[in-house]
Amino acid sequence: MRLVGFGRDPDISRAMELGLFDVRADLVADALAGADSGRAGARFPSTARWWPGGGDRLLPPDAVLTDLSSVKGPVVARLAQAR
Repeated sequence: MRLVGFGRDPDISRAMELGLFDVRADLVADALAGADSGRAGARFPSTARWWPGGGDRLLPPDAVLTDLSSVKGPVVARLAQAR
């Protein structure tokens, strides 16, 4: 398993320092390339704003998608609207 991180500084730099990811990606598309799962760690409602804009289309149809916040309902609703 390879963990690819994507995000803004200083958060992503700190995550890399802590060893939370194996490699850092500069683009969401690079972070999700070849992935069998995706985890969104952005603050809510940020995830609901950016993920349906392309993140869901970058994963294969059978990939697992989840977020690290406890509020999934609005994300799922936005994904349904975007399709």
